[in-house]
Amino acid sequence: MARFTWSRSENVFAELVQRHVNLVYSAALRQVGGDQHLAQDVAQTVFSDLAREAPALVRRATLTGWHYTSARFAAAKIVRAENRRRDREEKLMREPNDAAPEPDYEQLRPVLDGVMHQLQENDRERILLR
Repeated sequence: MARFTWSRSENVFAELVQRHVNLVYSAALRQVGGDQHLAQDVAQTVFSDLAREAPALVRRATLTGWHYTSARFAAAKIVRAENRRRDREEKLMREPNDAAPEPDYEQLRPVLDGVMHQLQENDRERILLR
């Protein structure tokens, strides 16, 4: 960790990730109920946090506990966000669609050009530019 903090080398960070990715991913996978995509998101979050918080972690003898705890917190946050998203989608699906029906374009088409030609040139130009 000290080597990465000092050098900010991508190769050193890749080595850290390689060393801990299995632990982080397997912990994340359990926490998100087996959803591989969410587990990948959790692992990405954990390693992003690791890069950002590297200077504060230098004094740790091992990162294993930090990785496990970070995976747990990241998974909880992602699961909450996913549940909120699903709830919003379900709510929208249950709501009746009170929107006015779309006007039939086939009925509007013959009238549209006639109305456009009745406008003053400046007004027509503004509409066309819009």
